Parts: sequence; structure tokens; C-alpha cells
Amino acid sequence: MGRNSSSHWAFAWSAGRHALAFVIAWTVGFASVGLAQRALGGWPASEVGQLLSTVLGIAIALRLRAPAVAYFLAAMAAFSASELAIHLYYGLGAVQGAPTHFAVIGFGMSGVALGALLMMRTPRAAG
Repeated sequence: MGRNSSSHWAFAWSAGRHALAFVIAWTVGFASVGLAQRALGGWPASEVGQLLSTVLGIAIALRLRAPAVAYFLAAMAAFSASELAIHLYYGLGAVQGAPTHFAVIGFGMSGVALGALLMMRTPRAAG
């Protein structure tokens, strides 16, 4: 019974860390996008705020040992960076339709998942 109880506590502690990392990252994102819109205005500022907040959220999630949140935020950072690059290149502040939006999100998440899979299978260097 003691062993089963400790595994429940370990799961609860892990879930709590993940939830805390997600809430902190969301709050930081909300604040940074709002601050960027108020200080600089326009869509480029809010998208840069979103990108910076996801990168900061990754660091927070890794510090709290919440890898699922870190992977999710890494996918969002890849999405935000690619969307920002496209929008800045073409000078557009709006997404060019839902299929494009979902394709960029899907490829960002696929890239992060593939990177995570490769990191798990790659042997670590000694030293």
C-alpha cells in the first residue's frame, strides 16, 4: 500500500508542476502581449511579445521539470516564429486562412515531437 500511495503522490506532484508551469507561462504570455500592444501597438509588437513569452515559458517549464508543457510551448514558439516571419515578409497582420494556420501549427508540433524523439534515441556524449 505504501508503494502505491507514493506513486500517486509522484503523479500528483508531476501534474501539479505541469499545471503550475502552464499557468505561469500563460500569465507571462498574457502580460507580455498586452504590454507590447500598449507600448508599441500594432500586430508586430503583439506577435513578438507572443514569441518572447513562449521562449520564456519554455525556460520556466524546464526549470519546473514539466517536459510536456515545454514541448507544447516549443511547438508554439516554432509556430509563432514561422508566422511572424511570414507576416513580416509580406507585411500582413492577419493569418491567410484557417488551413494555413493549422498547417503551420501542425508542422511546428511535428518538428518538436520529432526533435524530442531524436533526443531520446541519441546517445549522450561522455563527459
